[in-house]
Amino acid sequence: MVGCSADGNLNEEKYTQPLPWIGLYVAAASLVCAVAMAADLIHGIRHRKFWFPSRFFSINATSLTIIAVAVKFSVDLNTPMPSRVDQLSKLSSAVLLCVTIANSMPSLGTAKNKEIMMNIMAFAILVVAVFVNIAIQLGTGVIYICWWEHVVLMSLMLVMLMILGSSALAVVTTKTELEFKYKKKCDMTMQEGLKDINTRTPGELKEDLMKFWIMAHTSNPQFVMARSVTSTASGALCLLSATVLADAMLRSFYMPGSFKFCVGESDYKWSTTLVLIAQTVAVGVGTVAPAVRWFTSVFYRLPKNGKKSNRGTYFKVEKYWIQYLVEIKECPFIHIESQQLRKLAYKAKRSFLDTCIQAQIGIVMACKLVQCICILCACRIVRVYDSCCKLKRLLPSNGTSVDQGLETNKIDLSHFVLHLEGEEELVEVTMRKNCTATDHWMRKGKKKQPKHLTDLLKMATFTEGFKGVAEFDSDQVCRLEGTRDVLERLVEAGKERLANFKSTYLTQCPKVSPSEWPAEALAANSIYRISNTILHIYHHNSSTSEESLFGTLVVLISDILAASLTNLRPFVFGKCLKSTIEEKKASVREAVYLLGQMEEIVELLDQSSLSIVYSDKITTIADWRSLH
Repeated sequence: MVGCSADGNLNEEKYTQPLPWIGLYVAAASLVCAVAMAADLIHGIRHRKFWFPSRFFSINATSLTIIAVAVKFSVDLNTPMPSRVDQLSKLSSAVLLCVTIANSMPSLGTAKNKEIMMNIMAFAILVVAVFVNIAIQLGTGVIYICWWEHVVLMSLMLVMLMILGSSALAVVTTKTELEFKYKKKCDMTMQEGLKDINTRTPGELKEDLMKFWIMAHTSNPQFVMARSVTSTASGALCLLSATVLADAMLRSFYMPGSFKFCVGESDYKWSTTLVLIAQTVAVGVGTVAPAVRWFTSVFYRLPKNGKKSNRGTYFKVEKYWIQYLVEIKECPFIHIESQQLRKLAYKAKRSFLDTCIQAQIGIVMACKLVQCICILCACRIVRVYDSCCKLKRLLPSNGTSVDQGLETNKIDLSHFVLHLEGEEELVEVTMRKNCTATDHWMRKGKKKQPKHLTDLLKMATFTEGFKGVAEFDSDQVCRLEGTRDVLERLVEAGKERLANFKSTYLTQCPKVSPSEWPAEALAANSIYRISNTILHIYHHNSSTSEESLFGTLVVLISDILAASLTNLRPFVFGKCLKSTIEEKKASVREAVYLLGQMEEIVELLDQSSLSIVYSDKITTIADWRSLH
């Protein structure tokens, strides 16, 4: 019975019955985390983005809620967890939290400035709650095994939270700095030769787009965050936390004598095993991306060609790490009437921000120290590898070097690599690994070339300056008095969906110029005039056959399309210039893809001498008609 028993005591028999289903809920949330992190991993590998941007697993309200459900076992204070699987599931929940922090770090780059701090505060509340609950369980004995492992994980999650907050403070400054550099480089590029866009060959256009690609790639906020020293340290700590779980699981299963577990079963029953399996999978999948970021960042910072790095400048904290805090410190404080209270509040504010600045410097220095230790260890491995390569070169070989001199044909794009202070190594790495991305998207675009459109454009009168543009709109065809007639014809054609449109624009359209007419009105007007022009030509020459009439129609359409597409080059470059810093890489990629699609069409359009001579003056169909 629900409520009191026969003796008056509270009946608690059914209190624990839903717990296995709650455990299943926790396992499902853990699997969702695993799937999202796996999706980011697959996306990065598929697109050769080995810094693994956070496309599916990022810091937002949804992901934080799922993470909170997934780590439920870590905050369960009073449910007995006696068996081996029970205790390991407690440990795996703590490790999963560390892994999610490391995986979500690049997503700070694409978050809006107002959202970043709110998400960090929400994450901090979750981490502190887990930390306190684990500490309570260690004290009460709910967690009685893997004591030191939990202490290490508690320390790691706090350190990783501080690293996450430190990274968030630099996001606003780095975005502003890189966007300024992007605009400056764009202006420089335009001055170097992009003013005559319409006269450039497809090969030159490709080189120009490579410059924009390099700038967009290296200024991508997620890439900036992923290559930062804080991301490197976070990846190393994430790998360490996964190692702690792997060590505990291996020792508990294969070295039974190392742990002494209690006998019994938790109230979660069979669901505990599912939770452990799901979280182990999530930890395994989620560790890959941070570990690869750590590995890549360490190896691209290795001294090249025997050069020794300047350790004095390496441990210098760059300005952009503390710039945001310094700006807040210099901002005026809220107005307080009392002069003494205002002075006290001002001093308290400056003291607090000075403490935050020192803490930020300390966190960045600690991350640099972690990275430096990793670099020193990697140097030993690289030296052994280089020694093996030197021994291999001493052996006789019949092969000849065919790659020598291939690099000389590559254009120098090093000036277009946008990097922050202390990232000078990025220039060489980008030149070595990233220039092929433009070729890749060009090839994909060429595979999707519009064959039918190309065949149609081949019928255009290129050598005659697209004379069909002048012929399609004959002055002998009576002009419509206004948009009223166009709308009435559309309604008469049976298009019921335009009824509301007619009532709205019937009185407005005559008051504005045709260029400001709605698209439906412009289309109807064009159809009316083109059709009547062709019919007018046909009626004046009764001997014209239907095949000849159709050929005339094809040439007219081809000329109109060709004249319109002469603005293709400015359109392609416009996509590179008109976008936010978060969207620049996608915009440049679309521009490269479009150029690959339209390469043959661009070559066709270059056959028209008028399109080259008047490239800066011709922007509309009316401009083309004025030339004839």
